[in-house]
Amino acid sequence: MLPLTLTIYYFEDEVAKTVDQIGMRAILGETIIQFPVASAKTPEDGIKYAEKLINEYKDHPRITMAFAPHGPYTNSTETLQTIAKLSMKYDVPVMMHLAESDREREVIAKRSGGLSPVKYMESIGALNENLVAAHIIDANEEDIAILKKYDVGIAHNMSANIKSAKGVSPALQMFNDGLRIGLGTDGPMSGNTLSTIDEFNQVAKVHKLVNKDRAAMPPKNVIEMATIGAARALHMEDKVGSLEVGKLADVIVIDTKAPNMVPVYNPYSALVYSAYATNVKHTIVDGKVIMENRNVLTVNEDNIRKEALQFADKVRQTVIESGEIVQ
Repeated sequence: MLPLTLTIYYFEDEVAKTVDQIGMRAILGETIIQFPVASAKTPEDGIKYAEKLINEYKDHPRITMAFAPHGPYTNSTETLQTIAKLSMKYDVPVMMHLAESDREREVIAKRSGGLSPVKYMESIGALNENLVAAHIIDANEEDIAILKKYDVGIAHNMSANIKSAKGVSPALQMFNDGLRIGLGTDGPMSGNTLSTIDEFNQVAKVHKLVNKDRAAMPPKNVIEMATIGAARALHMEDKVGSLEVGKLADVIVIDTKAPNMVPVYNPYSALVYSAYATNVKHTIVDGKVIMENRNVLTVNEDNIRKEALQFADKVRQTVIESGEIVQ
């Protein structure tokens, strides 16, 4: 899988500082949504915030800033059109949830006179090669053909889709039809571990189950989606995603001597069906070792863990005081 992180949230400039300190490669999307949030009171403010970050980081070797409209049903037509145009102006990604839920379909159908979310995005001119669409669960063959026509990247978030009970993406068809599709994890609320390796097993097995075909989604295809497929989804296949002369030295080394990995008859099958995230031994980004023998070299893990727990306690206390239940 790619040693590259994509995030969609608020105050991405703060995220960028940590990414830079660790030495990671990342595409960071400032969320734009129709109601007031911590970093922006209006969608227009969110767009300005994103533009500011895009300009600040335009020359950074490892960090790319992006627009991240939450979804078509949580932004106006005008906002989505503006973002699509700006993405072409700045040549940066647009990362967005698309065709994810029944609720989304209902809202968009009412707004557009019965169009699907994908067809609606096409109708307003908001589909282009800069778009990376997460989920794509609620999509038929016509929708898939439209996504391919506009060269849209797809993030297949199997575990998150299962946990949220929203359905299974037609990822197998999209892969077979030659769309730009890679593996994703969604967010920590639905993706939990945010481990691409944890996705391998789910992706391989669930597509076999829903298609009633033991040969569907073979391990080699899963690994392709986690590596060069993910790079294609981001239109970065000329830079990362495979070990080739002239590409950036972004490498993950897996410990194949760990008990759960022994024996390795087929490396693809071993990675997909046996590997854990804890089997990642070394991580190299841009030729620099940032994790060696599972020790992160660029930051103090103990301090980060301590601070994270302190913030978690604050969140927990806030939730308790609000009367909400966390599951």
